Amino acid sequence: MTDDEFDDDGYDPAEDTDASIRRLKAEVLRLNAALDQLTAEFREQKAEQDQLRLRIEEVEQAVHRIEAQRKLGEQAIARLEAQRKRARYTMPLWMLFWSVVWAVVLNTLVF
Repeated sequence: MTDDEFDDDGYDPAEDTDASIRRLKAEVLRLNAALDQLTAEFREQKAEQDQLRLRIEEVEQAVHRIEAQRKLGEQAIARLEAQRKRARYTMPLWMLFWSVVWAVVLNTLVF
């Protein structure tokens, strides 16, 4: 058999190879496009995650500031309450002291 006899049946192995190569190249292009799309989505998600992390940090800092202010307010209220209690007990003592002083002064003046 000669090469001419193989050519007569219409079968060309190069055509099968070319078709297979074209299919594989098309598959490579499709997979590269899918990979590019996934990479872009990943970058977008990463940027979104970074923004969310930044916002979480900002909110946590705001919470800490508010808690600190609340604590300072509670401490100020406690100090004012303590002063009010002391004033309630000390004012009558001062009044008593001055009334005794005036009584002594008046008694010494009258007698």
